[in-house]
Amino acid sequence: MTQTLDIEKILLENLRMLSTDKQQEVLDFVEFLVQKGAQTQHLSSESSESSNSPTEPPPLKLSLTEIAKLPIAERHKILAPYMAVTAQDFLTDPELTEFSVLDGEDYLEDYLIDTAITRSHDAFLKGYAPEDEGLYDDTDRGYNYRIK
Repeated sequence: MTQTLDIEKILLENLRMLSTDKQQEVLDFVEFLVQKGAQTQHLSSESSESSNSPTEPPPLKLSLTEIAKLPIAERHKILAPYMAVTAQDFLTDPELTEFSVLDGEDYLEDYLIDTAITRSHDAFLKGYAPEDEGLYDDTDRGYNYRIK
């Protein structure tokens, strides 16, 4: 108890030496620490409660289509038990934690780099697609007017 009083006394003495602006900064910092401590306690109590709960949520009584038709608040209420399990799966399941799951490489190879549907930079600037190559070579687009 005396150690706490000594700390408080030292803090007050040092705080009084600071300007009003600095005192406000110290107060803001202390409030931040208090809030952070409260959040940490809240999270630890939630984790201890969740560790007591079963790992698998109860089976759904409604189909996903029926759930989708419900108001958002009711959907959240029904799906809440599944969120923790889903999050845990993404943290622990090797198939879901692999970087390649988030990789868009397959998408790029299959859709964006397909030359039949992707224009080259030059084709984009000239306004034609790759399959149009050679179609307009013999026409005068008005670029080469000759003045006589």
